[in-house]
Amino acid sequence: MRWFTLLALIALTACEPVCRNLDIVPQNGSPVPVSLLYTGSPEQRYNIIIVGDGFQAGEQKKFNEAACSAVSGLLSTAPYSSWRESFNFWRINFVSEDSGISRPGHPKRTALYTTFGVAGLERFVESQDPDGVEKLIRRYIPRYEAVLVLANATEVGGSGTFGHPLFYSTLSPNFRNLVAHELGHQLANLADEYSYLNSPNDPPQPYPRPESNDYRNVTAQLYGSPSKWLLQPGVTKPTPVSAPPDTIGVFEGASYYARGIYRSQRDCKMRTLDAPFCVVCRREISLFLSRLR
Repeated sequence: MRWFTLLALIALTACEPVCRNLDIVPQNGSPVPVSLLYTGSPEQRYNIIIVGDGFQAGEQKKFNEAACSAVSGLLSTAPYSSWRESFNFWRINFVSEDSGISRPGHPKRTALYTTFGVAGLERFVESQDPDGVEKLIRRYIPRYEAVLVLANATEVGGSGTFGHPLFYSTLSPNFRNLVAHELGHQLANLADEYSYLNSPNDPPQPYPRPESNDYRNVTAQLYGSPSKWLLQPGVTKPTPVSAPPDTIGVFEGASYYARGIYRSQRDCKMRTLDAPFCVVCRREISLFLSRLR
């Protein structure tokens, strides 16, 4: 699309470092797309639009800084860091009437209708009108693969779903890792690897379903040879958490359940935000991005 390429050139082509143009904010309420990183043709890149919700007019620089920090965080996290040239990043500023986002029983007047507590889960953050958000964004940039919605809140919260462009993160202290985690859901269809739904204090629950091929980083198959990843020779099943950190085995507990569902390594960013991605998740992200070229 010629207009897209022209816009990229106007709005800081191949901008490096990404944290520039922090003072560009909407004028008279009119959002302006800003290129944060442009590495090449959108037809051969994973194009991510970053938007903010719950940021008032006086908070737009705060959003600009958070958007740049999110990009920098992604590009310094393996394996995304190895695929820097596969991404284009854009920012669009939207002004909200209220500061912060909604939560059940406490609505806020925000541009994108983002709220905590979706599906009864306190940390689940999502827009109440995702189709409307996509329609709004397409007025400014019609081609994209993903939209990161940064919510103006300090509590941990977010979400991401494979096959749906929108993924979400609050501005919690660890939000750069949270963005990388949620993009793992949206881009590579990775399952959460932690063993609870709401809180680590939840009573341990057994996995209630048969094996599913939907996720490549978790398995319900313990004995035999799990088809989703290769085990290290002689590994114990289930593999104890006392095993060396780089052990590739079948560690019990994943996908919100503590029993009967397994992950490949002791820890992973899909389980603990400040951990690196496990080998299986790195493989799945890299496989997806390799198909763009």
